[in-house]
Parts: sequence; C-alpha cells; structure tokens
Amino acid sequence: MVETSPYAEVYLDDERQGQTSQAGRLVIGNVKPGDHTLRVTLAGKKDAEAQVTATVARDTKVEVNLLDLPGTIVIQSSPGAEVFLDDTHRGITDSGGDLTVREVPGGLQALRVTARGKRDFVGQLTVEPGKESAVKAMLTELEQPPPPQPALETSARAAGPPVQPSRLLLLNGCGATFPYLFEVV
Repeated sequence: MVETSPYAEVYLDDERQGQTSQAGRLVIGNVKPGDHTLRVTLAGKKDAEAQVTATVARDTKVEVNLLDLPGTIVIQSSPGAEVFLDDTHRGITDSGGDLTVREVPGGLQALRVTARGKRDFVGQLTVEPGKESAVKAMLTELEQPPPPQPALETSARAAGPPVQPSRLLLLNGCGATFPYLFEVV
C-alpha cells in the first residue's frame, strides 16, 4: 500500500498503477517479489521516487511525502530597483524594470521593492507552488521638501494716543519694525 497526498498518480517500474484516494492511499495488487522503483506525481508537487522491495506473503507499506514545487515571481518595477522577499535580497531589476525570482517557496511572502529617490513598495503575495506570479510594484517619486518661505515683514503700532511724526523713531531689526517714543531736548 502507498500512502501519500490525495489524488496523486502512482507508478511502479514506470507503469501507472492508479490514483490515490481522497485519503491519499492506493493498494497495488499482484506485485512480483523483488526490487522495484516507485514514483509518485502530483501537480504543484515535486515528483518523488523510491526504491522498494516486495516480499512474498507480506504487505509492504510505503509512505511518500510530496514536497511543494517552488514558485516563480516576475516583478515589474523601476529600473535598478532592489527586490527583497521576506527581508532577503533577491536581485535588482534590469534596465526595463523586470526581475524574475525563481525557487520561491509556496505560501505567503513579504515583498519590498526599493530604489533611491523613490518611495518603497511594500506588500504581501501568496506564491502558488509550481506556478508563476506577476507583480507590478510601481515606485513613486519621493516628495521634495518645499522651498523656504521668504521672511514675512511685520509692523507694530504703539497703543495709545497718536504720536506726532517728529517724536516717533522707528527701529528695524529681525524682520520687524518697532516704534519708540523719544523726547526732543
């Protein structure tokens, strides 16, 4: 009996024996005693192969663990952008802004794309085993700080009765005008 993933195809010495059940089991009958090559395949999984020995009057149970195929991510972004998956540097986009990252484990991946003078692209994507995922990671220009504002001119006026111009001295400093009263002697 073979135990593996549900609906996997099972081959013994390159002859198809059938498909495993929903529970992942398949019984192979009438196997000649001796050494045999068992191969198990399933879409999205790496093929597994094992050498097994069948004996007379004894059932042989073989457990086969199928591993996920790695996925591929095709990233389109700004030329020269650096690409990180789960905080691991995976490459730099070419002059057209493209990068293909191979051998990516299936499942949820954290993606970060950076480039000088641009705002980082940060996101998550689910990589399907054995499949290619495409991502457009468009980077926007960082905002430039606004130019400095010109100094504001302000003026102040003393409270109280109007002052005759001959008795008013205006002092300029620090961008402001300050009125001072003085007595002429």
